[in-house]
Amino acid sequence: MAEKSSSDELERRYGEEALAYLRDPSEQTLYHISLLSKRFMRAGLGPEDLLALHASVVDAELERIGAEEARARVGQLDAVALEAMIAYGAYHREIGNLVEELRRSQKELRDSTAMLVHRGKMGALGELSASIVHEINQPLNAIKLTCQDVQRTLRRAPHEDPELAESIDEVVQETRRMAEIVDGLRRFGRRDADSPRRHYDLRDSVQRVLRLVEQQLTVCGVSRESSLPEPLMVLGDRVQLEQVVMNLVSNARDAVQGLPQRTIRIDGRLTGDDQVELSVSDTGPGIAEELRSTLFEPFVTTKAAGSGTGLGLSLSRQIAEAHGGSLQLDPEAPKGARFVLRLPAREPGPA
Repeated sequence: MAEKSSSDELERRYGEEALAYLRDPSEQTLYHISLLSKRFMRAGLGPEDLLALHASVVDAELERIGAEEARARVGQLDAVALEAMIAYGAYHREIGNLVEELRRSQKELRDSTAMLVHRGKMGALGELSASIVHEINQPLNAIKLTCQDVQRTLRRAPHEDPELAESIDEVVQETRRMAEIVDGLRRFGRRDADSPRRHYDLRDSVQRVLRLVEQQLTVCGVSRESSLPEPLMVLGDRVQLEQVVMNLVSNARDAVQGLPQRTIRIDGRLTGDDQVELSVSDTGPGIAEELRSTLFEPFVTTKAAGSGTGLGLSLSRQIAEAHGGSLQLDPEAPKGARFVLRLPAREPGPA
């Protein structure tokens, strides 16, 4: 019953506004009709209900007046219906925009939540790595000291088997290499505040990263080529820049997985405009054209689900820009993908 009385009230109001327009065909009257149309929509009346309501108002008016006057008034009443339908369309567009904005906000919230979760995982992983590194360092140091004692003993009293000394030397050498890898993990997971900016050769970061991933590249059958003929001196946070190099090398490794030709290449040079340029390229399928414009945005990834977060390139570009440089995809790469890191070249001196 309440629904019926509400509908009757709206019909009465519509009739009043329509007749008011006949007496005063002004913009203000049409505006009132537009507002009334929004009330129709909020009451759940669709465009077909409005047209039926309009037809009943027209019929009632035609019964009241003569045929001559009717011809003049029907055109004006049609203007009322047109204004109401325009209001319907605008209102629906407004609702559509609000729904789209809500969906966009929900996606941004999901993305932000995922980033916070990822950062929490990375923080926990960093703490776990630091603990593991500490535990590994102790037996490594014990092995190294024991082997050095054996070396000293063999020098004083050479063993009849010369290969024994060579084997001990190899153990010491591999132990040192393991210690370098562990140290690289420790520094790689260290917090930013512990790693101030200093002048150093960017080639050192490349070599440390390659030592960390050497076994992975071998297992995956990936060959690497490099050309780093001259010092690449920068003023930077070594840990952060190694994170950038690690990300680029890891992406290149993943890009060539399972392909007949699996090669990654690292090149470094000083440009004519006092920039250090480090490029990492691969023989993979390259980056699809539709992804290039969004490649450096958070959560954009070309990897399969579960194989990447889509944060690596975004964070790497932020690090490069924080150092006064840039990170870009080379659109002219003849094959595969080629990423170019540029940083201001610096002479050694006080940081």
